[in-house]
Amino acid sequence: MNIVDIIKSGASAFINSSLSGEKGSGLTIETLINALINLRTGNAENSEGFDFSSIIRNMQASGLRDLTSSWLGDGNNREVSSEQIATIFGSEEITKFASILGISAAEATGGLQDALPHMIDQASKGGSLLDSIAPLSNSLKAMIKLFG
Repeated sequence: MNIVDIIKSGASAFINSSLSGEKGSGLTIETLINALINLRTGNAENSEGFDFSSIIRNMQASGLRDLTSSWLGDGNNREVSSEQIATIFGSEEITKFASILGISAAEATGGLQDALPHMIDQASKGGSLLDSIAPLSNSLKAMIKLFG
């Protein structure tokens, strides 16, 4: 599975999440992909957008090592709470993400509770992150926008 497929899969998980609310479930894949690729962790040093490595580092630094391990491994993914999502991304970033989508911060956080573990699990088949997992480049962002 490549990065584009992983982001699309995460967008589908968000839309299908009962935690994203009625508005979150009504979003289009394209809208969600564009919002996801611009989502950053609260302390991200990069400005490229969604970065699996930065998310994993932030989770581990925030005391979420067990949660991280369950997502990286091939077993069942542990559930993530809304508070943990806020810790991973920061409330300011969640607010921006929700605003882009036109949904509440609670709906955005809820959808991410299903989408994030799914994407990290997909990106780490076999127990390690894909070599290509880095911040999304501008050319990849343009391709996703073009081909949805």
